[in-house]
Amino acid sequence: MELKDKVGSIGGDDVGSFADAALSGGSAAVDEAIEALCALGYSNSEIMPALKQIPNYTELTSEAIIKQALKVFAGRK
Repeated sequence: MELKDKVGSIGGDDVGSFADAALSGGSAAVDEAIEALCALGYSNSEIMPALKQIPNYTELTSEAIIKQALKVFAGRK
């Protein structure tokens, strides 16, 4: 109780930071896909916006995320 004001809210009041945390490493499949896309030469500043365009990417396999991200990249050119 004494540390309540120093620790902050635990209930998830900050939805934006939760979404950012999920994007930066929500699951093993997402992490693998990000690593693979980096190995292909894409930067994090390119990868993260592409992931946001993939519906339900956190529920996909790393292979499916990579395929969808490459389609997003191809559509930009």
